[in-house]
Amino acid sequence: MMRGLALLAAGLAGAASAQVRTVPFQDNRAITPVWVSEAPELESERVTIGNKDYTVLTKVRPQDALVTLDPTYRRKKRELLPASTVMVRAPGSDGVACEMSRKPGNERVTCLQDSDGDGSFDRLWRAPGIWNYFVIPIAGYQKKWEALPAPVRYRTADQPGDVVSIEMILRFYRVKDKSVLEVCLEPHRRKASWGFPHLVDECLKNARGFTDDAMPTSLVLDGFIVTALSFDAEEKSLTVRIDRAPGEREIQFGYRGD
Repeated sequence: MMRGLALLAAGLAGAASAQVRTVPFQDNRAITPVWVSEAPELESERVTIGNKDYTVLTKVRPQDALVTLDPTYRRKKRELLPASTVMVRAPGSDGVACEMSRKPGNERVTCLQDSDGDGSFDRLWRAPGIWNYFVIPIAGYQKKWEALPAPVRYRTADQPGDVVSIEMILRFYRVKDKSVLEVCLEPHRRKASWGFPHLVDECLKNARGFTDDAMPTSLVLDGFIVTALSFDAEEKSLTVRIDRAPGEREIQFGYRGD
């Protein structure tokens, strides 16, 4: 636990100034967005979470987002994305951006590229399989870009209401003699699925389970320490302490046990 707190104290204060390295475009490199965790209202709090319930860890938003001005068509003029789709720009000079979320029934993330920098997307690539862009960077695939049948103009997402922040939630549930914690994304608890017409939970990593005698135990995230303190068998609730980094900061998704 002391090691985790030392990591939090030493690493978080300067993380907001971290710079994104621009890398040359390669068809198999990761497409990785930059996300910002908003300044917390409470840097430290003690919370009791009921079984199958949650508490909000933070709100996140893309550091660099675009809004399309035209619908995106694919072959045979099939509309793939409507106008006003929010696209999260990948760092670098390649002009690549991917959709921030997917509508139900659309299983693949769509990425667009402005290959000549003229202010309009002209190429398209769709990530194979089921992928949430900001949870796991899109990597390891050869990206075969298709020419768009019509250019898609875009603008910077700088107007009120362009981008709605997403809540990262800490969810708790009980399985036999273990308490389970996982960090998930707000759209799914509202049953607005990204990629499917039914409810799909999108969580950062596999759930972490631990027995009562293992507490206190901590999850160390980028910018957070979640410490499970005690389980109340009568109320079937878990009490946790959440320590958050101050201010806004860039965030990398994922956690480890400590």
